[in-house]
Amino acid sequence: MLVCEYSSNRVTERDLKGKIHWDINVGNPPISADRLSDGNTFIVTRNQLMVVDRASKVLKSINRPFDVMSAHRHRDGKFTLLTTGGLCVSLDSEGRQTSSFSTGYLSGTIGFRAHFLPSGGVVVPVYSMNKVREYDAKGKVLWEIEAYRPSAAVRLANGNVLVASRMRNRIYEYTREGKEVTSWATDGRPMFMDRR
Repeated sequence: MLVCEYSSNRVTERDLKGKIHWDINVGNPPISADRLSDGNTFIVTRNQLMVVDRASKVLKSINRPFDVMSAHRHRDGKFTLLTTGGLCVSLDSEGRQTSSFSTGYLSGTIGFRAHFLPSGGVVVPVYSMNKVREYDAKGKVLWEIEAYRPSAAVRLANGNVLVASRMRNRIYEYTREGKEVTSWATDGRPMFMDRR
């Protein structure tokens, strides 16, 4: 797994026993990291989007004005991010803005993660309002559910959504209508999750 070590300004790749197999110091607190299909790693900080290779060489770096809440690199090399001001911003592969829409105010908690969809839409946990919303690529709300203090959300292939609640130490699965399907307790505050 990739671990963002916020206070140490580094990302590590660890096995399930905790042994470090790769690491990089990124100079700023990392908020997320994803391994790309080509073996490179996409790393996000509050003020930078970067792609690094296995030798820790920076292949691409896009600077931001300390406004990044969550970001994603798409397979075609383009990027989408959510800002602290609640804008969902699309960037081309060079980091130039191509479009944006507002999702409203987003709380700046550590561990916030949205789910960026291939269609250009995004599933957003709205921590301060106890809601999760899905927006299409033009900013239209497609659905909205109640969820207590959501900090991360992932839409599943079946249309349901996984939601992490840091305040309840639980991960929930909800339908798009807001019905709870199941939930799991966690030993600590869940920051990110996914279903494989």
